[in-house]
Amino acid sequence: MPVSALPEKVRTIFLSDLHLGYRFSVGANCLKVLNQISAEQIYLVGDCIDETRLQLGWTWTADDQRVVDKFIELQSSGTRVVVLPGNHDPYFREQELPSRAYYPELAMLLESMSHLEFSERVAYTSKNGKRWLVIHGDQFDQVETHLFGIPKLGSRIFDRINFLLPRSFVLFLRDIFKKLFAKPKEIESGLVEHVLQENWGGVIFGHLHDPKLVREQGIVIANCGDWLENESFLVETLEGNLKLFNFEQVVAEL
Repeated sequence: MPVSALPEKVRTIFLSDLHLGYRFSVGANCLKVLNQISAEQIYLVGDCIDETRLQLGWTWTADDQRVVDKFIELQSSGTRVVVLPGNHDPYFREQELPSRAYYPELAMLLESMSHLEFSERVAYTSKNGKRWLVIHGDQFDQVETHLFGIPKLGSRIFDRINFLLPRSFVLFLRDIFKKLFAKPKEIESGLVEHVLQENWGGVIFGHLHDPKLVREQGIVIANCGDWLENESFLVETLEGNLKLFNFEQVVAEL
């Protein structure tokens, strides 16, 4: 499916894990999606800006800036843009700016986004009246919450080997690392259990970099995917259907 075959208008776009500012992000490619699809609202489901890596070294590109400018432009023109924090954009979670003395560029960038809407979690009501929890998902990651140093160390290791090894092999190693330490199935299970306990009709999340759209245990489980290993996003159509795109094609729908 070519880009021009994407829907012209949808009710909502859900994007997660753009990791803008990270040198291996392809989040700037989502600008094509944002220019093609008109949406009533957009949810950035965590890790939109990779603040943690920008603190290590400023790698912000003109393409990264164009994506941020597009979000600000859309908000100004009437599209609701909601930013949910993730583990890589902690300043959004703390709702404070980094020190201008230590991180002047990052402080200015985040200040430019301060007029967007921010929320730790969102109760989203679909066109058909279904209520879904929207959340990044790192809150259910025991490695992130209890062993904060391990994910940071892993990120730095993969930053280095990305320059030395083929990308496909790096992603293979990354997948092994995630299964050994992050345990994505346990994260998703914990999140689903929470959603069932709170009687939500479903959950839309990110964090795992694993695009997914299924109906299990009577609820919708939707992961928006990412813009590092995939180029995926989720939409709710004007009719109230959910569609998961891998940039150029629909890979799942409910």
